[in-house]
Amino acid sequence: MRGEPKRGLTRSMPVEVASVAFMAENLTPGGAAEGGVAALSALAERARAGDAAAFEQLMVCTQHKVAATAWRLLGSREDARDATQESYLRAYKYLKSYRPGQDFHGWLYRITVNVCRDMMRTRRGAECVTHATSRDAGRGRDALEAVACEADTEEAAVL
Repeated sequence: MRGEPKRGLTRSMPVEVASVAFMAENLTPGGAAEGGVAALSALAERARAGDAAAFEQLMVCTQHKVAATAWRLLGSREDARDATQESYLRAYKYLKSYRPGQDFHGWLYRITVNVCRDMMRTRRGAECVTHATSRDAGRGRDALEAVACEADTEEAAVL
């Protein structure tokens, strides 16, 4: 059928994303999102002032978007889980840089994308090390591949 979602990844992904994200027993997902940007901004202000419960509510309200974004960018449930956790750790660390009235979802999205890029860069660096090691061991990697791998790493660092 035309308007109906296909079975498989598209249908099961939201359930999978929900299991990846953080859960708080006494808070409901999307609670402050119903109030919109103003409610999230108010929660962010309380969290900036040191209210841990407000930050926890921010996490619950945004967990699905963060986990889904990480999953889309990284393509792996485990990596998405790690990226989601790291995104919230960085958000907490840099909460003082959040400006009142700023779109909280946009601010958190940038953090999530940057975390995913860092993870991809690290993954690519590990692949380069593996290729260089196998080349040094005489398993068929030539010097041009090693140079290309180094160039990719440098290009990723610039981006």
